[in-house]
Amino acid sequence: MPFLPPDTTVAVVADCSESPVIVARADPGESIQVISSLAGGKETCYKVRLIRNGLQVEGYVVGEALPAIRKFVEERPRVQPPVLRSRTAASAAAETTAVPVHETFEDFNATDMRGRPFRLSSLKGKRAILITFWAPRSKAAVQHLMALSALHDEYSQRGLTALGVSAETSGSRLSAFLDDTPVSWKQIPDRGKLAQRQGVDPSAGVTFVLDSDLNIVTSSSDAGTVAEAVRRLMR
Repeated sequence: MPFLPPDTTVAVVADCSESPVIVARADPGESIQVISSLAGGKETCYKVRLIRNGLQVEGYVVGEALPAIRKFVEERPRVQPPVLRSRTAASAAAETTAVPVHETFEDFNATDMRGRPFRLSSLKGKRAILITFWAPRSKAAVQHLMALSALHDEYSQRGLTALGVSAETSGSRLSAFLDDTPVSWKQIPDRGKLAQRQGVDPSAGVTFVLDSDLNIVTSSSDAGTVAEAVRRLMR
């Protein structure tokens, strides 16, 4: 689509549906942070954060009319996996990892917490796949994992499957931690350092959303962003 002139505002909407509610209008010159991208529609939908007079407004922008989004798209392929670093739980929970849309997730072999072998490519063909990196000792990561339970219950019969990759490498300790929780999907102790290879911090609680070909649609620490990506894949 042609770029809009600099003085043209762009609608910021509540979600990526076909008839969304406009929550704000963004000027190309404003301070805008692009959080993540959601593929699946005719145009890519981007989650953005506007900063106005010290206040933050979050919403979605469809297409790449804003300079901040174009810069995000241009720079994204050149970004190398970040070095893991120490962060507070609050800052980790607020952070969202942006990844190239349609990059294929690395295939891997692992053993789940009950000792059963698993290979990611065995999930190919599922309509939507969640891979959540989390750490039992992190409150933010546990809250993120638990927040996905309702989404899993809603769509598991329609082709959604989920996988947890835990920083806890002991299967027995991981199993004990998950007792009496609503988490019913497969959990893998991360003995193969998959989180490190993907450049994510499990203490933040980060979920990758994959399509049926194991392409990455988005990744986020925000359960709402994850849910929106799943709903788009289910259409």
